[in-house]
Amino acid sequence: MSVLEQLAESFPADSVLRGDNYYRSAVVRIDSMTKNRVRATVGGSKRYRVELQHYGDAFDYSCTCPYSGEHGEGCLHVWATLRAAEEQDWLALSGEDDSHTNPLVRLLNPVFRSIPAAARAQLKGQFQPWKRALNSAKEAMRYSVPAPAAPASPAWPAGREVLYVIDATPDPYQQTVPRQVVVETYTHQPRKDGAPGKLKATTITDWEWVTAPDPQDRLIGQALLGAERNAYYSDISRRFTIPGWAYNTTLRAICQTGRCLLRTAPPPREMRPLQWDDGEPWEFFIEVKPDTPSFRAYGAMRRGEQRMALEESVLATTDGLLIARDHIGRFDHRGALPLMHAMRQSGPLAVPSSGLSDFLKTLYDLPAVPSIEWPADARVTEVRLPPCPVLKLKAPTSGQGSFLFGELLFDYGDACIIEADRAGAAGVDQKQRRVVVRDLSAERDARQRLNAMDVRQEWTSRGQKLRIAPAHLPRVVSQLTPLNWRIEAEGKLYRTPGEIDVSVSSGIDWFELNGTVAYGDQTVALPKLLAALERGANTVVLDDGSIGAARGVARQVRPARADGPG
Repeated sequence: MSVLEQLAESFPADSVLRGDNYYRSAVVRIDSMTKNRVRATVGGSKRYRVELQHYGDAFDYSCTCPYSGEHGEGCLHVWATLRAAEEQDWLALSGEDDSHTNPLVRLLNPVFRSIPAAARAQLKGQFQPWKRALNSAKEAMRYSVPAPAAPASPAWPAGREVLYVIDATPDPYQQTVPRQVVVETYTHQPRKDGAPGKLKATTITDWEWVTAPDPQDRLIGQALLGAERNAYYSDISRRFTIPGWAYNTTLRAICQTGRCLLRTAPPPREMRPLQWDDGEPWEFFIEVKPDTPSFRAYGAMRRGEQRMALEESVLATTDGLLIARDHIGRFDHRGALPLMHAMRQSGPLAVPSSGLSDFLKTLYDLPAVPSIEWPADARVTEVRLPPCPVLKLKAPTSGQGSFLFGELLFDYGDACIIEADRAGAAGVDQKQRRVVVRDLSAERDARQRLNAMDVRQEWTSRGQKLRIAPAHLPRVVSQLTPLNWRIEAEGKLYRTPGEIDVSVSSGIDWFELNGTVAYGDQTVALPKLLAALERGANTVVLDDGSIGAARGVARQVRPARADGPG
């Protein structure tokens, strides 16, 4: 048995296990080591200092952690240090002796220092691994709380049913659209004459609910009792907020019981039964119709060839749920639910012909706009084009350090330039009534690509700007311009090299490298570009004032230069 194995018998089992983890996590730092002394720092949630020392048959240890000071026994930090010291052969003592005669093992445990030698063998038996494990379990059981016994289920009254009520009562104080669905639970049971009983607030206990005779009620109870309780009502009414991810499971199961009701006004108004709609999601859209001499914009829902007026909807949530026509199902509001909510309250929007361009601009300045059906009389053209990302960079001003600052824009053609941080859903040419719908997915991908290249957002005195280190600019240009990005610095366009035409002329003791490098519709003489590289420049100014990246050219022409004489 090694010295370390013998030492383990005098350490608490928990200290050994956790100390091993600390050692393997490399949080032990040996600060100094001599033949008789080791000093170390052990990390973790806090840092503690450990010292080990032995002189002949005298051995001692100390640790600055609270556990060691309170219990006076080996802590996990001391054990982790012993493991690290063993790795460097500091524990290279004889392991042949029994643990109660080995001076290091004998004197490490303070208990062994004060008992007669005859009693040490008996005391050693108390540190056997199996005994430590059982003693540890016994200590833990002293403080553990036994699981409560399941209460006896009272008899379920004959005919009693649980009803689930979706509360869609309008709240005059609620200024925002509802995010999720709120469900209340009630019970009723038939009267003695068999007539339907009165609806009552649920008084059954949690245990009664999850052990109800109806398996659907049991499953729903288990799901709802783990849902978010509504904090503004007592537990008697049992109000639960159902999140969007539980619509297709919990909410669907509630509807399938045949006992799901809709309340649209405070009691005692009658409630209507609701059914689950398994069809495709409904979609919110706007239909603009001529109403001479003006236009009217109507909010509506559609699903395939089906149409439904906005007034038929009872409740729509941001999580994508629609209640209408005594059905409940999925809903795609395209992020424009606040607009739907406003139009439901105001009714159709009347727009005079003279104000149509202004209406167009204001509408598409919203962060999200649903599909819109325009009449021919409105002469509105809606186009969808792929954006060209534009990265504009400027040199830092005084006090801004050496970083370049810039902004990201998206060019949708025909002078339609849209800032990346603009909230509008489209760019609008009011005179031509031309709408360029933004490709928000492509714009998001462009921002993520910049972020992956360490081009970060930073707040400046003029708002949020992009920041880039000058040393990273050549890499940014070389990687983005092939992807149809446009990069400008101080109004000058950056270009990447295209086709390279190289020719070599040579004589007996000379050779000459000629050729051109294409940068789009611009070319530059190869000697001029190579001379710029010799000066340490990474770019070259082209004839039209734009800037060409030069770094990649040297790698491509190197083989041609190597083929020359000499």
